[in-house]
Amino acid sequence: MTGQTDAWRCRVCGYIHRGPEPPEVCPVCGVSREEFEPYGGTPETPDRGAADRWRCVVCKYVHHGDAPPDVCPVCGAASDSFEPLDQAPGESADSGKALRLVVVGAGIAGTSAVESMREASARAEITLVSREPELPYYRLNLTRYLAGEVEAEDLPIHSERWFEQRDVRLLRGAELVALRPDEQVVELDDGRRLRFDRLLLAAGAHPFVPPFPGASREGVTALRSVRQADRI
Repeated sequence: MTGQTDAWRCRVCGYIHRGPEPPEVCPVCGVSREEFEPYGGTPETPDRGAADRWRCVVCKYVHHGDAPPDVCPVCGAASDSFEPLDQAPGESADSGKALRLVVVGAGIAGTSAVESMREASARAEITLVSREPELPYYRLNLTRYLAGEVEAEDLPIHSERWFEQRDVRLLRGAELVALRPDEQVVELDDGRRLRFDRLLLAAGAHPFVPPFPGASREGVTALRSVRQADRI
């Protein structure tokens, strides 16, 4: 990273940082400063009189007002990372019925799906089911967490407030134990039954440990969750 510039773009998530030097860590996706490149683009200034809602192109947060905020309160992106919205979220996509949408799995796939669902519909009843008790987090950052490059508070994809602001019901520490498609119901391990009109299964994968000698000994573990990282 050489040359003089006052803006830097994260190669991973596209976040634009303003300043003579890139940040030590990307405030959006958590990668190190080596993943930033000089950014010479000059974003177009939107017509500030043409909209009263603004969407952050990084995290999809929607701001209400005559102008975008100086800094996105969710991901920290600058004002020029906002685009004007001509209509309220979901205005054109919503029908008269508020669909019950259930997403099982709160990794990046499930969380991204929830973001798109809420962007498409302001009326939908969205429930996100997570087997882990933590807030949904970037699993790829676990190695950096283990190495001490990021802290536990840097791992979540979104804050708890983010889910509250978007009226997304987040069920943490809950596991799917039965799927009854004929009844359009899923059952959780705590006895709760969730009815749905649409169901998305984004449960992801599990680490396979080859059955070589010593694999089951105490102290041998995979690295797939925050708890496993803490154990290590």
